[in-house]
Amino acid sequence: MTNTERPETQEPRKRKPRPQSLSSRIMRTVMKHLMIAGIAFVAAGASMVFLMDSLVMPILLKSGAEIIAPDLIGIGLEDAELTAASLGLRLSPESSEYNNQFPVNTIAFQYPYPGTKVKPGRRIQARVSLGARPIEMPDVVGKSRRDKRKQVRRAPGKELGWFSQSFFYSFLCRRLRRFCRRGGAEKRAKT
Repeated sequence: MTNTERPETQEPRKRKPRPQSLSSRIMRTVMKHLMIAGIAFVAAGASMVFLMDSLVMPILLKSGAEIIAPDLIGIGLEDAELTAASLGLRLSPESSEYNNQFPVNTIAFQYPYPGTKVKPGRRIQARVSLGARPIEMPDVVGKSRRDKRKQVRRAPGKELGWFSQSFFYSFLCRRLRRFCRRGGAEKRAKT
């Protein structure tokens, strides 16, 4: 065997681990402690959320008297305020709207809905009806048929939608035909 050849029984050389510097050892230790602290913090937060959600909040929210929200829809505004006040609730008219189903100054919508359990002192939001939307009849007396149709087509109420527009137009046309057949304003003035 020559010096340049290696014996086959000899094991390969292993490298010796490099000695770590003091700063890298401290850094590793700090990182381990930070990870442990982070995991503990997350676990404590999760348990706190669980306790608040399952124990504390139900006691705070469910305790005390509950009232069933009255049905104020269709009742006059003054009567609805008296009814709500008698149950310990506050009525708050938020807005008003035109509504064909309810007369003027009656409640058309309320939240919370009737029959819902609420706490005393809760505010009931209400929408007050202004009644049916007023429709102005155009003045077509003494005008040609073409001008009557133009004026009826340009009448207010076009923003109500296609069905309402066509209904409004046919309604006015029927009224105008009846009015013209009877003799119009001249015949009414004579009587």
